[in-house]
Amino acid sequence: MKAIAASLLMEQVLAPRFEFKPKNPTSGPQEGFDYGDEGYNPGKCNVGVNEETGKYHIEIKGLAEPKSEEAARICQEDLNEVITGFVQDKTTIERGLFDEELVPEELTQVRMGKIIKERYPNLDEQDQEAVRQHAIAALNLTQQAKLMLAGSEAVDLGSNEPKPNTALIAGVRKFAMDGRELDIGLIDRINPFSEAYAILAKSMSEDSLK
Repeated sequence: MKAIAASLLMEQVLAPRFEFKPKNPTSGPQEGFDYGDEGYNPGKCNVGVNEETGKYHIEIKGLAEPKSEEAARICQEDLNEVITGFVQDKTTIERGLFDEELVPEELTQVRMGKIIKERYPNLDEQDQEAVRQHAIAALNLTQQAKLMLAGSEAVDLGSNEPKPNTALIAGVRKFAMDGRELDIGLIDRINPFSEAYAILAKSMSEDSLK
């Protein structure tokens, strides 16, 4: 479990900076961001990357925005600390890996929400929820991008030349465009530990892992 937590944290630390924005009728492209071959689509949730800064602009339906300056700062600067507390929580990782009857929202909403409230008791409920949503989006989108890339022949993962930005943005876009719109409900329904479990089960056999 410690190895899984360390792996998830390392992937998060190495991931580019996400700038999550709620998708609404007034949403539009941000200057300096590349939204892919088809460009920005006003009717869909878009994923853009700024090659110079390494930042990602990702639109998510239903995403709560932080209202206070402190909550905004946490969403911009401290998400990795929040995620660290989440993936190192013994109960959380045990249930995420081994509870076959787990409803993912018990982790993404209840457990993550508890961690946010304990870490930032001075934030009001609205800001706590905004921080929770941003943190779980950062964790789950990184994991889903890796999962999508694992089965993609379009990205040469065996290349000797590392292309972390290109690979990750390809995975995020593939997940976002795979017949679904990015919305916070979809993201909350993903178990962040499911891929880590699948990889370990494949290498060790599921019975030995259990």
